[in-house]
Amino acid sequence: MPNALEMIEDEGRGVVLLLYRAQSGESLLDRALGKQQKKQKWDSKSFGIGAQMLKALGVGKMKLMSSPVSLPSMTGFALEVTGFCLPEHPHIEIG
Repeated sequence: MPNALEMIEDEGRGVVLLLYRAQSGESLLDRALGKQQKKQKWDSKSFGIGAQMLKALGVGKMKLMSSPVSLPSMTGFALEVTGFCLPEHPHIEIG
């Protein structure tokens, strides 16, 4: 998370959006530290809520700080993913 916040600060704009996921404290810590963990099924309701929040914040086009993933269409929210990057390697676009 600190690298992501530094990237946003360096860029001069950006949004950090954290959505609730049922998980243990240990699982959350492992995720924050980048440790390997089993994949969880993505909740489409959370996806829609997150998309609405991004739209309300004025986001349109965005680069996601994650490994490339297949996402449902966001055109209904007028949102577009333009690329992916990892906070620990901000200048290397992936995908």
